[in-house]
Amino acid sequence: MKPEQIAAQPYTCKPLLADRESAISCLQRLAKIGFRAVQVSPKMPFDDAETKRICDDLGLTICATHAGHHEVVNDTQRVMDRLSLFGARYTATGPGDAKAAMASADFVKGLAANLNTAAQIMANNGFGLAYHNHAFELIRFGKQSMLEIIYEQAPDLLAEIDLYWLQAGGVNPLSWCEKLSGRTKFAHIKDYSMNDNYEPNFAPIGAGGLEWESIIPVLEQGGCEWFIIEQDNCYGRDPVDCLDESYSYLTTNFCET
Repeated sequence: MKPEQIAAQPYTCKPLLADRESAISCLQRLAKIGFRAVQVSPKMPFDDAETKRICDDLGLTICATHAGHHEVVNDTQRVMDRLSLFGARYTATGPGDAKAAMASADFVKGLAANLNTAAQIMANNGFGLAYHNHAFELIRFGKQSMLEIIYEQAPDLLAEIDLYWLQAGGVNPLSWCEKLSGRTKFAHIKDYSMNDNYEPNFAPIGAGGLEWESIIPVLEQGGCEWFIIEQDNCYGRDPVDCLDESYSYLTTNFCET
């Protein structure tokens, strides 16, 4: 990978996004670390046009967004308009009603069909719609997991693989990287560790147990364009410091010289 393909997910820095001054300072710190891209999610404490201007001023490409399931399905044009404003190509979404999806394979097939229609519309306009997984999509309906049904029923849907949540769901993240090769254009890169009470923890990349030396090459070979660093919980640490640690690990171990 190239350093400019490594993006920060400001969701990691939720406590620093409460107001305009703090959010701008956070983005400035990310740029100083060396990040050249961010994924816009959650919404910043300023409007989209100003978000774009601030990121441009800092040399930060907006590589992707997140969008709500109902917006993607019912107002696809609005999603594409926002991507156009940001100069981005990709967005990711989820299942909408997770509880309903976990209760019915037929519901999952229906949401997959709706997502596939939106994905086709977006692809025809030069954009890409991806599914962002958590762990609950690994529940099974007979021989297939929810996640397998979604990708089987929505062949035009791309993947925003979340490595931590695949591990938390009890599957091998590497096998899913292989399974979704060619469809994973951007991925959430985060590590999985255990604390002293044998509870799962989010961790900076390289500080957990995921086998990055196997995962990263498979993502690269499969056409992944953006490696988005996210850490959902930093357990009291400065979140920008956590992103810095992860960025350093990736650039030291995987970036072209």
